Amino acid sequence: MKLCKSTGVVCGFIEQTWSLWQPKFKVCDSTGETILRIKGPGITCTFCQDVKFKVLTRDGNSEIGSITRKLSGLSELCNDINQYGISFPMDLDVKIKAVLLGACLLIVSSHLMQPFHPQLYDGARQPSTKPDEWMPGRPVPFNPPGLEYLTQIDQILVQQKVECCEVLTGCEMRNRYHIKNIMGQKIFNAIEDTTFCTRFCCGTIRPFNMKIIDSEGQEVMHLYRPLKCQDCCFPCCLQSMQVTASGIVCGYIKQTWSLCKPKFKVCDSSGETIFRIKGPFCIFSCCRDVKFKVLTRDGESEVGCITKQWSGLARELFTDADHFGISFPMDLDVKIKALLLGACFLIDFMYFEDPN
Repeated sequence: MKLCKSTGVVCGFIEQTWSLWQPKFKVCDSTGETILRIKGPGITCTFCQDVKFKVLTRDGNSEIGSITRKLSGLSELCNDINQYGISFPMDLDVKIKAVLLGACLLIVSSHLMQPFHPQLYDGARQPSTKPDEWMPGRPVPFNPPGLEYLTQIDQILVQQKVECCEVLTGCEMRNRYHIKNIMGQKIFNAIEDTTFCTRFCCGTIRPFNMKIIDSEGQEVMHLYRPLKCQDCCFPCCLQSMQVTASGIVCGYIKQTWSLCKPKFKVCDSSGETIFRIKGPFCIFSCCRDVKFKVLTRDGESEVGCITKQWSGLARELFTDADHFGISFPMDLDVKIKALLLGACFLIDFMYFEDPN
């Protein structure tokens, strides 16, 4: 990472150094000379304690400060808002202090937030000062109406809300999601439309209608998943989903049979395959993301991904509220972007909704 003042003066650089077990970084001045070193713990995912990255002298022998992720208590179950502390000597050069602030942001993005795609931090995008506000401004009238927001973005965050009643009682509640842009501004909300009987009897294979609404409460997308048994050993038991926008069929997500890896086809309204989605052999992981690749029709080139993000030990252990990231080309047809959003929900229900 390169740090510059608003006047264009280079303060310095933060460079990661190779290490098999522990996160390590060099803090360099504007000439590239190493000034300080940063060393993290072997395990950055912890429960009920802070995570400390030591700021060391150039030779790595003496600790002169730290970058610490503060434990936020039980609120970590309900949100992903974290607090960080940075300490350093009072008489340290202000440029190096600025570089340590940048190091904190780099550590957060690379080790404590688990970014879903490296493109997330490319370019000079400024974060929103109000991360939960709605994305402002609608462009010109668009067809299908409501999907015009998708023309402006190439990545989406899907964050499932924690249902406190579900955590306390174990009874499956209707899933609700916030759909946000890269700045953290809400684009849509998604609400599952099912009955308690359906959720209780059918579990994760339940049929559902998913309503996706905008800031004005208008339905802009509708997802429908029919009831089908889910068993990888039988090709006849394959999942599917229909995606519509304002009554217009955008296309379908169809599971393709595979004994070892999750595989899907992304089809347009005529049923023609546009993309393929391929998941990993093992979808159960600890302290890391699970990536589903979005591939071209022939399955040779990767054009995007749907990633289930690691959301912290407490949230993973006690809830089934997951966070996802979706990336795709900026110039992709909005109907196909809507299909990839629908594929994210289907993947969530099939592989990550089971609390066990």
